[in-house]
Amino acid sequence: MEEIIELQPIPDVHIPVMKFKFDGISIDLPYASISLLVVPEDLDISDLSVLYNIDEPIT
Repeated sequence: MEEIIELQPIPDVHIPVMKFKFDGISIDLPYASISLLVVPEDLDISDLSVLYNIDEPIT
C-alpha cells in the first residue's frame, strides 16, 4: 500500500502548498479553500465564481 511520507509545512509562501512524497515521488500541491461544504462532481473549476470568498493573496 502506498503511503504519504515527509509531509512538510511550507511557511512564508503566497499560496498554501503541501509538500510530500507519495510512492517515492516528490509532490508540491498548491491548494485553495473554497466556500462549499460539499464539492459537486460536476464542479467547473474554470468558473471564477468558485473563487468568491477566498482570501486575497498577500502582496
